[in-house]
Amino acid sequence: IDAQELTAVMHSLKMIPHDGEVEAMIAAVDHDGDQAVNFEEFELMMVSSGRDKTSCGKVGFAHVVDRHIKMGDVAKLITSECTSFVDRFCREHVAEYMDLPHPDEKGMEHKPAWFDTYKRFTEEAELTMQTVMVLWGVAAQKSFDEDFLEAIQNGNLLDDFLRLTEYERFINRMRSYVHEQQSGVPVMDPSVMAHIPRPMTPHTRARTQQRLPE
Repeated sequence: IDAQELTAVMHSLKMIPHDGEVEAMIAAVDHDGDQAVNFEEFELMMVSSGRDKTSCGKVGFAHVVDRHIKMGDVAKLITSECTSFVDRFCREHVAEYMDLPHPDEKGMEHKPAWFDTYKRFTEEAELTMQTVMVLWGVAAQKSFDEDFLEAIQNGNLLDDFLRLTEYERFINRMRSYVHEQQSGVPVMDPSVMAHIPRPMTPHTRARTQQRLPE
């Protein structure tokens, strides 16, 4: 990636860099001095720059994110990625759950295959969350940017995604996709409920801080 390509990408994202900013971004991670960013340098930049408080957020990708994208928007982008993953996974595996009985049916036996798919979901969900959080520089070593925590706690951001790591909630979500297949009634978009404001308390902040690394 050279300065011209990076400038074009930033313009496509409605980011207008200052004079010399793109060159400075590349220089910050250009270890071999070729005035471009290769894959190894790009990977290092995305993992290590984050929202670097020690450099006042003025070097590399972190500066662009801080200056152009507010943390609330970052939280919504992360939530959108996670929500899209859930929808994609459920649609890919709904056929495995077509014989799910009605939730009111007593003595329901859970097939081992259902649990195997659930375990796969939790593993892929963890990888998805790790990837997007590292990408946006809001997580490192199971600690999280305070502004990010505040942004997701001001609404129900990520709550739906985190709850689905519990088996019963996952089964209920799969049941809604089964119902869609059988009735033709679309699954309600969980993101519609994702941004309802709610009061902030020290307890809710601590609970989110706990659930994210879990």
